[in-house]
Amino acid sequence: MERHNLKANIIINDCWNKMGVHGKGDRSCVELEKVIHCRNCKKFISEGRKLLDKESTVEYKKSWHDQIDAVSGDKEKTESIVTFRLGDQWFGLPPKYFNEVIKWRDIHSIPHNRSEIVKGVVAIRGKLQLCISIGHILGINKGMSVEENVKDGVYKRMIVLSGENGRYVFPVSEIREIHHYSLSELCDPPATASVDSQNVVLGVLQCNDRYLSCLDFNMLSDLIDGVFE
Repeated sequence: MERHNLKANIIINDCWNKMGVHGKGDRSCVELEKVIHCRNCKKFISEGRKLLDKESTVEYKKSWHDQIDAVSGDKEKTESIVTFRLGDQWFGLPPKYFNEVIKWRDIHSIPHNRSEIVKGVVAIRGKLQLCISIGHILGINKGMSVEENVKDGVYKRMIVLSGENGRYVFPVSEIREIHHYSLSELCDPPATASVDSQNVVLGVLQCNDRYLSCLDFNMLSDLIDGVFE
């Protein structure tokens, strides 16, 4: 049976689906002994060229035109952040700083450490890494904590971030998707934010039913380094 292709409105002989190795092919084609696979057969190649050489239909061109228009509408959304939650507040950092996301690990205390920013160290791939509290860096009240809920896909995680000044681990209540946005969408941080928070937060985004604080990783890193000076 010959097969009609809607894209090009042509008829092709798809023998590879009947006697070949594709679809419900029964592999009865005598050429298989020589070519091994349909993709090596001259018939398969010639029928494929019919699809490539045939003029596309108006409907097909329009469907691609609509898809390209949809992408073009987001051309100004050149920025992206990985979103995560601390308590009941949402934040975001650029993906380039994310080294990995790992399951929750035990945090080991550091002798004589009096800093609330440095929670301790965690073992990751045989190496000890500093574990940092973003909440204390920003001087924020995390609010009511939303606990881990496996049924709803809510898991506590640790994110490992790398930058010019080092590699850090941050415990988070939950991590979600990558969100794309344009700089024009950013709003100023709330006036009630602490001074440190205002310096680290580039701006606030509204994403569906929640607000995201976009963080400046370099400023975040500088505040961490300042703890050890």
